[in-house]
Amino acid sequence: MAPIWRTIHLFFLEAPLADQITKLFKDQEFVNGLEHRFHRRKQTEGNTDDAYDGKLYKDQFQHGGFLSQQFNMSFKVNSDGVAVFKSSKFGVWPLFFSINELPPHLRSLSKYRLFSGLWFGDDKPFFSTFFKPFVDKICAAQVQGFEVELPREEAATS
Repeated sequence: MAPIWRTIHLFFLEAPLADQITKLFKDQEFVNGLEHRFHRRKQTEGNTDDAYDGKLYKDQFQHGGFLSQQFNMSFKVNSDGVAVFKSSKFGVWPLFFSINELPPHLRSLSKYRLFSGLWFGDDKPFFSTFFKPFVDKICAAQVQGFEVELPREEAATS
């Protein structure tokens, strides 16, 4: 019996997050929006209204925590596949990041959503493989930071 070979077509594109984040810091509305977490008023105590209300976020937001710094941020990751053609199993899976520190009305704007990658394939992505480059880069940025230019020509490390 002859072996059956299945050709697998998988492609992955990456859009560097650091470049996109650096560009966002030139936008005064974005920079002002990062202050939201420091002035937010909860609707109802005891409710979970947003990422800010989760234990992990609260731990990082405490004095000295990573998210207590003005220009540091956290992300929500979104990905969902869509078929390219009705008659094909081939699909694309975009990977988007939204910035938790922005107020909800800014967080949902496409200009503040980060496009970080795209998986093309005739099967669903292997998420451990798909997410690894992003997790590695975000972890490195958390430790090393990177310099950004603010709208008023100040420099800051995010």
